Amino acid sequence: MRKTALSFLAAACGGRIIGREGLEVSDVGIDSRAVGPGFLFVCVKGPNNDGHRYIGQAYERGCRCFLVSDEAAASSALADREDAACVLAPDTQYAFEMMAKAYLDQFDLIKIAVTGSTGKTSTKALVTAVMSAKYRTVCSRKNYNTHLGIAMTCFLADESTEAIVIEMGMDRKNELYDYCRWVRPHAALITNVGVVHMEYIGSREGIAEEKLKITSFLEPSQPLIYNCDSPFLSKEEILKRSSGNFVMLPCGEGGEAELRITDAEDRGMEGIAFTLTYKGESERFELPFLGLHNAHNGALAAAAGLWYGISLKEAAEAMPKAEIEGKRLQIVPIGGATLIDDSYNANPDSMASAMRTLANLAAERRVAVISDMRELGDAEEESHVAIGRLAADLGVDMMLAIGGNRDYYARGAALSEKPLKVMCFETAEEAKGPLFSLIKPGDAVLVKGSLSTNICLLAEELRKAYED
Repeated sequence: MRKTALSFLAAACGGRIIGREGLEVSDVGIDSRAVGPGFLFVCVKGPNNDGHRYIGQAYERGCRCFLVSDEAAASSALADREDAACVLAPDTQYAFEMMAKAYLDQFDLIKIAVTGSTGKTSTKALVTAVMSAKYRTVCSRKNYNTHLGIAMTCFLADESTEAIVIEMGMDRKNELYDYCRWVRPHAALITNVGVVHMEYIGSREGIAEEKLKITSFLEPSQPLIYNCDSPFLSKEEILKRSSGNFVMLPCGEGGEAELRITDAEDRGMEGIAFTLTYKGESERFELPFLGLHNAHNGALAAAAGLWYGISLKEAAEAMPKAEIEGKRLQIVPIGGATLIDDSYNANPDSMASAMRTLANLAAERRVAVISDMRELGDAEEESHVAIGRLAADLGVDMMLAIGGNRDYYARGAALSEKPLKVMCFETAEEAKGPLFSLIKPGDAVLVKGSLSTNICLLAEELRKAYED
């Protein structure tokens, strides 16, 4: 972030400064434990916590600038601390977004937005790697893809930045529209439209409509880059649900694809390989990432590069350098066995991709440790049954099914003609002992489920148990 006057940020959101004048900000944060000198600490009121309670803690860490909505709490926390200042605004989340907009608008840079039901974070990383071959590029930290995270991402830019890649999540209506209204991306990428957040959106058609709102502010000369193999992302479907007043750049294996994937190869632990062809030019890509679904993510990233003058050859050289964050199909040795830690989150599409990746690995036994997939609404039962059956059909040897939907997983496995041993547990903690006792050298163990099921803690326990 470029050092910025607090008065500039206050004016951007219509806020009122209380306290010391003339302070400057060189970074932003929403966690009082991670701020320090030069930071603006954004006090967010959530359903379970209130950032105003931590103003004193942030001050003790060296922070002197605060964005607040509770004047009384701020005045109390900063009493007799005359070297600090607050920006008072009715809604700190909205104010922070307006600050981010004004800050980002100072720079002339390429803005690329990435969304989709699955694969957003991986695709963001791949796009960033490709764009970095020609441009000084920054991108969203981790999976910070909601209101506060997107605003924080904007503050990563400075006068040296030439491109920014922003991941955008969505689980409510008009969420992407709201983001794009102030970010105004120059290019938009959609990885897919899957069965996720059905509880809030209601239907897959509705999800497609919401995802396509990422195009709301694209100009006629700006591209929508999309996976045309995904349901609801054919040209016909896009035109049904959007203005269509933008350039369409379809990627995939199907007939509509302008950037075509061929000869995709799953190399197990070594990653994947595939060929991309665009306007008669072809290039072979080799990526050290698990899962053939990354061929589609890679195609989207390569398409973004092509749009901004980066050749397929340059993209193929840059893409393996991508840093995939979080627990997304990470390979971790655990004794003589292998942990595939994909425990960050789950939905039917990502669960199916992970299961196929597990099935393709060379192993003595393949063990799936899977917990509930959340926010599926009316699709909950059928989605869990389908994954259980898929695991069996793919030849997975053993399944530990965890959570309230464990019996649906088991029912699906029983529908297959292939045998699959299933063990059911109410919680991840309950599954821990049996899992640890059954792991043998040569096993491949996939751990995956929705974040709220705490399945990630089970993966963490496995990692720790085998650390040197």
